[in-house]
Amino acid sequence: MNNAKSADIQVFDILGKTIFSQENISVNERINVSNLENGTYFIRISMDNAVTTKKFLIFK
Repeated sequence: MNNAKSADIQVFDILGKTIFSQENISVNERINVSNLENGTYFIRISMDNAVTTKKFLIFK
């Protein structure tokens, strides 16, 4: 039996604009952010009826 968990994710810029969104992504999957400009972003992860939002920075 496959017990892999999945989540819904959204990435937002500092103004709240959705930059990336994907449903049912594997928790082990990586998200490519190489196309994002330098700046502050937020990722919202929804999994198992819980939602977490974290800030991350891009510096190239």
